[in-house]
Amino acid sequence: MTALVDNKNYCAIGPLASELTEQIALIKSVHVDRAGFLMETALLKRCQEAIERGVETVAFTFLLFNTHRQWPKTLTNVPVARTAVKDLRAELVKTKVMLTTQMSKLLDAFACGDMLPDRVAARSAAAAAEAKDAAAAEKESGYCFIIFPHRSQ
Repeated sequence: MTALVDNKNYCAIGPLASELTEQIALIKSVHVDRAGFLMETALLKRCQEAIERGVETVAFTFLLFNTHRQWPKTLTNVPVARTAVKDLRAELVKTKVMLTTQMSKLLDAFACGDMLPDRVAARSAAAAAEAKDAAAAEKESGYCFIIFPHRSQ
């Protein structure tokens, strides 16, 4: 994820996708005007797919940048988080990119405040304490369990 968010070429993808979209529209208009084919249909389709992947890459990278870099530093309370999520979703709607279930759940977690830095830190501390207690209990019990796979005869 870090490599994707830190990719210096990321900022060029959006403008290149826009330029390619304009070129495809021009080629299609020439075709509609019955001036002949300038490009094979299969190549046009591959160009359109490249544009769609580029737009998805930009949208997903934008989401990752906000959720993993920007928001942990800037979101301080639930109303601010809700507004940030609402604004990000509005930007993503413009791209017509469908979010994955995991991305939607992450945005929902930010919107309800579950991903605010203080709550994440509290959960991490609680999980660390729980793991420490479990390790101490296991050590104190003196038992060691070994599970062998069942063999059928």
